[in-house]
Amino acid sequence: MGLEARCEVRCGDERRVAGVHLDSTGLEVRGRSKLPLGRIRGAEAVGGELRVRSDEGVLVLALGAEADRWARFIASPRTRIDKLGVKPGQRVALVGLDDAELRGELRAAGVTIVGRGAVDVVFFWAGAERDLARLAACRRRVEPNGAVWLVRDKGKAATVKESAVRAAARAAGLVDVKVVAFSETRSTDKLVVPVAARGRARPRMLP
Repeated sequence: MGLEARCEVRCGDERRVAGVHLDSTGLEVRGRSKLPLGRIRGAEAVGGELRVRSDEGVLVLALGAEADRWARFIASPRTRIDKLGVKPGQRVALVGLDDAELRGELRAAGVTIVGRGAVDVVFFWAGAERDLARLAACRRRVEPNGAVWLVRDKGKAATVKESAVRAAARAAGLVDVKVVAFSETRSTDKLVVPVAARGRARPRMLP
């Protein structure tokens, strides 16, 4: 997720054309180390160029008409919680996911993390396809208009295939609606109760 472009990049005496990527974690120029957003001191669009200031100097991206959009993104980046659609006041459960950073982001967003009971959102870690059998239990916990976010490795480290996720979701009474980048190494599938089934009571939770 984020913004992607290929443009002329200037930094000091260096000038080249490269792919650039901007997301809520930082600005990356292919072939260079990523510049975290927290280290950016300012960004402005001038004459079709994005000028990014940091302790390392000034990085200039010739983005044309997109320069304004990139500058606004840096000034007000969407958080991961925003992208996942989690709202203040919601109840969230983390199942098999030991992620202190995520917990901190959720609490900062005004979300309540609970260990038991019905919730609006479940974040569920699937490290192997056998873990998908636990989706039925996640379905029993989530409210009819809620969501289960299934987190899994991506790229070469992936051990859970998308086809397996879809099959397990259907078996649990869920449908997959989109895939979102969870981190640089993980993605997450949004699974929801089909609209036609939302008027029915949530399946009984086992004690």
